[in-house]
Amino acid sequence: MGIFKKTQSKKDLSVKSGEKKSESVKNQIAAQVEKAIINPQEAMKIKHPWITEKVGHLINLRKYAFLVDKKINKPQVAKAIESIYGVKVLSVNIINKKGKIKSLGRSKGKVPGHKKAIVTLKEGHKIDVMPT
Repeated sequence: MGIFKKTQSKKDLSVKSGEKKSESVKNQIAAQVEKAIINPQEAMKIKHPWITEKVGHLINLRKYAFLVDKKINKPQVAKAIESIYGVKVLSVNIINKKGKIKSLGRSKGKVPGHKKAIVTLKEGHKIDVMPT
């Protein structure tokens, strides 16, 4: 097999490398891929809902905001929200706020930045995150 040969399937590669998996394990892996189950580490990248007055007005448009890890991207956010809350995500917008240097008298400090994800849900889906 050549180094740059990309036509070989993953199934053929696993058989050639000597990995022997039982049929039940293969079926479990296929079921997880179909359901798009994510691992707990990706779910932990969604820190908590971002609850402000401005976001409260967006809920009428089926938009919810979450504080997320700085290294997460849009598809990961969508998968995590779908698996945690059991809803269908229509789109994800991400806002990356950079930290600022603030001074108080002669001392200077840094305010940490954060990353927010605004998630739009499909029609008929709802998340109960607002305190009543």
